[in-house]
Formats: sequence, structure tokens, C-alpha cells
Amino acid sequence: MAERILVTGGCGLIGSSLVERILAARSTVLVLDNLSTGRRENLPNHPGVELVVGDVCDDALVGTLVRRADRVVHLA
Repeated sequence: MAERILVTGGCGLIGSSLVERILAARSTVLVLDNLSTGRRENLPNHPGVELVVGDVCDDALVGTLVRRADRVVHLA
């Protein structure tokens, strides 16, 4: 079974590169980004990517996403 990895700041330069590497490893990715500096277009158009537009300061949102993930990479 593929792991689901949460990447905060996944629409930025480093985050989007990491998302591509995670997908290549056959895992799925939850991306949390507020799009203040990152761009939606940086993410690959792939069924294994789910973008959630929000802020890491939103405790409830982060808690919900962490519960859905097997691992977390914090880049925001």
C-alpha cells in the first residue's frame, strides 16, 4: 500500500520538486500551501496529488491533514 505524505509548502520550488520525487516513489501526496509565494502550477498534474489551500497556522486544518498522512515533511 502506498504511503500518503503531507508536504507543507509543496507549491514552492523545493516543495514541488519533492512532490515529484515522492510520486516517483509511488506514494501519494497531500500538499498544504497558502500560495503566498508558491504557485499551483508548480505541482504536477497527477492523480496522486491533492492540494489543500490553507495555512499551517490553522491548527484544526493541520490536525486533520496530519491524521490523514503517514508522514509529514514541513517546508512552509
